[in-house]
Amino acid sequence: MIKEGEGIKLAEVAQELNRKILNEGLEQGKLRDKQDVLIRQLNLKFGILEKERHLIENSEDLQKPDSSLEAIVLEENKENILDLLK
Repeated sequence: MIKEGEGIKLAEVAQELNRKILNEGLEQGKLRDKQDVLIRQLNLKFGILEKERHLIENSEDLQKPDSSLEAIVLEENKENILDLLK
């Protein structure tokens, strides 16, 4: 049985948990979008191997795909771009 006041605390905890889940989902979505763009751009400029695709898809740092995307413009070597993901 829930005592008076505990229901409010439970609702607050549930709301915070929902907020965290939503934020994590948004971050994952942003990361996936960046990974998809990086894969497409690398494939257009250099061609991409399956193991390189997996390297990109397994990158969990949101900043690393950004650095790699910027490097595509300047780099003439695909390996230098992929190294930014490691």
